[in-house]
Amino acid sequence: MKTIATVLIVALISLLFIKNSQPVPQPASMPDLSTGKTVVQLNYEWNKSKTYKWVNTPGVKYHYLSLDKFPPQVKDQLKVKAVPTIVVFNNGKEIKRFDGGMMMEIKVPQSEILK
Repeated sequence: MKTIATVLIVALISLLFIKNSQPVPQPASMPDLSTGKTVVQLNYEWNKSKTYKWVNTPGVKYHYLSLDKFPPQVKDQLKVKAVPTIVVFNNGKEIKRFDGGMMMEIKVPQSEILK
């Protein structure tokens, strides 16, 4: 009888841990930065309310990358020091960067990003 009770307790505890555990984020794919003008915004889900509001602009590709969905190496590769971060690429070369400040938000006119 003790064995059955022990097995049931272990099973219940296991279910509790499985139910409350967060799924491991699956790596998303990196956008193609090699051609044309591309704007990439990097942020974390916990800071999503401070996401830069982008207005579609012809000829400019825009990507929002949630750092929660990428391995830590992507943050290092793109040199993210603060969130949100906006990086502007032209034909694969970084031409501009805007980093979030102490309030973890970016306040910059879109015209400044597209210069």
